[in-house]
Amino acid sequence: MTRKPAVKRPAPRVERSGRRGWMLAAVAVVLVGAAVVALVVAWPGRRAAATARAISIAAGLSHTCAILDDHTVRCWGTNLGGELGDGTRTDRLTPVRVLGLTGATAITTGFHHSCALLADRTVDCWGWNQYGQLGDGTTTDQLRPERVPGLSGATAISAQGDTSCALLTDASLRCWGSNRYAQLGDGTTTDRRTPVPVLAGVLSVSASTGHTCAVVTDGTVRCWGLNVFGELGDGTTTNRPRPARVPGLSGVTAIAAGNRNTCAVLVDHTVRCWGSNQSGELGDGTTTLRTAPTRSWSITPSAAGARPAQAGRRAMPRRHDSRRHPSQNCRRSTRSPASASTSVHSSRTGPCVAGVSTRPDNSATVRRRTAPARCPSPDSAGHEAQGARRRRIRAGQDCCDRPRCATSRPA
Repeated sequence: MTRKPAVKRPAPRVERSGRRGWMLAAVAVVLVGAAVVALVVAWPGRRAAATARAISIAAGLSHTCAILDDHTVRCWGTNLGGELGDGTRTDRLTPVRVLGLTGATAITTGFHHSCALLADRTVDCWGWNQYGQLGDGTTTDQLRPERVPGLSGATAISAQGDTSCALLTDASLRCWGSNRYAQLGDGTTTDRRTPVPVLAGVLSVSASTGHTCAVVTDGTVRCWGLNVFGELGDGTTTNRPRPARVPGLSGVTAIAAGNRNTCAVLVDHTVRCWGSNQSGELGDGTTTLRTAPTRSWSITPSAAGARPAQAGRRAMPRRHDSRRHPSQNCRRSTRSPASASTSVHSSRTGPCVAGVSTRPDNSATVRRRTAPARCPSPDSAGHEAQGARRRRIRAGQDCCDRPRCATSRPA
């Protein structure tokens, strides 16, 4: 017998649609896995951001920065010069983290730049740098924080406009940036790309767009720079390239320099302001420009020992209560029985006072010197006098249950 050759059968073909389905399933699995991994990696950061709390904040011309309780910084708003510190010039509608910045303890913002004081007492700045306001020796914008070289031992910072200042541990003041109006206080109008010494013995400083003010150790104030509106408080409108004392001002505990005005808080908790007053920003009840400190009449210290009124409660007038003792209502104006020549009257709402007569018409209260009322003696006659007094009180003929007694007759 002869065997027939085996016939080779072709392998079954897999339809293209099936292959595509398997490929799409594999891609979906990969994508889901990547999403899970990304979520796991990003979750701690999201959780930390959700629980972080702001502890300090500063607002510039059109951007804002805040320090969180983990001592990182978030900024948002305009990012024209890189003032948000996120490595871009893109405006942000929500807070973004300032890249590479940790250990921040204080924050300050200018027009288009920002500076932070770090825990090691150094200063980092970022953003627009046309006038050297970043203090790094250049005029190159920085989209990320850059260290201010040669500046250590800083305890406070203040920036406004295109100027920056730092207070050091030795109570000396350094400033840098724009100096168009001599706001750096170094005696020139030359912009400074690095910090220059300005003043010694400084307690606090406040920089503005055209002038700067500082509180010194003796409680007085020094100001310098632009003085067109009297914002330096020296009684003139002359610009000052070096610190000049604000006359008549002492015991200052805090200072704040505005765009065209300045205000100070004194040890007695009152406020003095000077400079432009076009919109009533000095708080003195007028719109008159002041070249010297003037008191803000609406801000006064609370009375010693007085309890502040509770919010939401309105003081109600005290009404007459028939159930109260007549001596407590004290409404009638009667004549004291102590002496026929002694007139003792009470006002409609005030207590009885010996020797004071309140006329029932619209005339002012007239005080006249009269013979003093006599106190009842503690003997039996005194007890009888007290009994008679009680009967008069019940009858509404006397308004004071204990008259004031004088020990001597007025001359």
